[in-house]
Amino acid sequence: MKKKILLAVATASIALLSGQAFAGEVGKFDKMDTNKDGMVTKAEYLDMKTQWFNKMDSNSDGSISKAEADTFHKAMKDKYQNHSHNKSMNKMAPQS
Repeated sequence: MKKKILLAVATASIALLSGQAFAGEVGKFDKMDTNKDGMVTKAEYLDMKTQWFNKMDSNSDGSISKAEADTFHKAMKDKYQNHSHNKSMNKMAPQS
């Protein structure tokens, strides 16, 4: 039961992050499109999901604990907030 919950958390996390990849910047789509044919295949998409899973699985034991998922999500949230903050600061910076 615990493994199913962890798998569900990991799957939901990956789905949310994957959704951001498709809805977000074109560069992320381009990164998933590894053969550069203008389309993301199921294999390319699943490879990206596997990469996210491996990033969350910080101790490389083949499963993601709630603590690992929480740590990963906090890091991604911080990274996104810093990126958004830096982007808005760049817009406000005087142009020379």
